Amino acid sequence: GFWLVKISPSLLPVMATCSLTGARRILLHRWVRQLGDSVQGPQLMDLPGNWQKAKEFFTKPALSYGQYKQQCVSLRIFAFSGICGGCVLSLAMFP
Repeated sequence: GFWLVKISPSLLPVMATCSLTGARRILLHRWVRQLGDSVQGPQLMDLPGNWQKAKEFFTKPALSYGQYKQQCVSLRIFAFSGICGGCVLSLAMFP
């Protein structure tokens, strides 16, 4: 069955004056995982630093979500470059 919420008549004027964006902000705030998107490792163009983090993906276990995320971001740079480079090389050699 359905659960009905009984609203006090004294709350109706308050609910009518609440903005939809404020209500949406409250709902979205409650459903966000709050993991953060902070930078923990080297910048994107720091290839030696990212190479070190990418190697740690295979040699050093991550102790936190932030370390794991940085290892994946660093590995993704080289995986993408390698796959794109391999495809271009293959198309150049065997058109």
